[in-house]
Amino acid sequence: MEPTPSPELPYFVESLDPGQPALQEKYRRGYVRRDVDHPAVKEAQEAKARLADYRENNRALNSLKQELEAKLKAYEGIDPVEHRALTERLKELEAEAAAANQSQARAAEAEAALQSERAAHAETRIRGEVSAAFLAIGGRPEAADYIVSKASEEFSVDAAGRVTSREYSKTDPSGKLTVAEWLTGQLTSSAFAFQPSRGGGASPSSGRPGGAVRTISRDPLEFGRHVEEIAQGTVIVQ
Repeated sequence: MEPTPSPELPYFVESLDPGQPALQEKYRRGYVRRDVDHPAVKEAQEAKARLADYRENNRALNSLKQELEAKLKAYEGIDPVEHRALTERLKELEAEAAAANQSQARAAEAEAALQSERAAHAETRIRGEVSAAFLAIGGRPEAADYIVSKASEEFSVDAAGRVTSREYSKTDPSGKLTVAEWLTGQLTSSAFAFQPSRGGGASPSSGRPGGAVRTISRDPLEFGRHVEEIAQGTVIVQ
């Protein structure tokens, strides 16, 4: 059975990691596409192939052009018919060389368009993941752009489409800094970006069916220990 087309626009990744079954499933269902499937990539590859052919032809044409120019100079004034033929041939060679230069410019434009789309995709991924985690732990909606701007200096998107950091985790030195851990630090350094304490009168269930919701203090250490549960809504900050 053919995969059901995605109801949303797919995002593109450089490669499909065999160790990421969820990513493989998204690819099968049409939510994810490889860069090599992107029209801009195919156009760039085709343009590069044509450019290579044009360059090879251009070298041959330049060699032939020099040979014809030498012949033209040697026979100038001796045979008007041959002189005219050589002149016309030189014009043809110059036109073909100009076409090769135009192909090179188109290949450069296609490559620039691909890089621009990759950058836009990375920005969208970072904004979506950071905003969701920020708001889930009590961030002010009006401060989301500020937090995303700071996060963009720390995080990037890898070949598998995952938001990753250049820095290592302070709690797990063997792994990279996560968005949740980074937001824990922002609770102190950018406290104004978070909503005020909810106080001690919060309902134990917070209106959520299926079980009680625990409350914790705003102590950074306490916050860090429960950041995943805060994001899931099972713990609230008092």
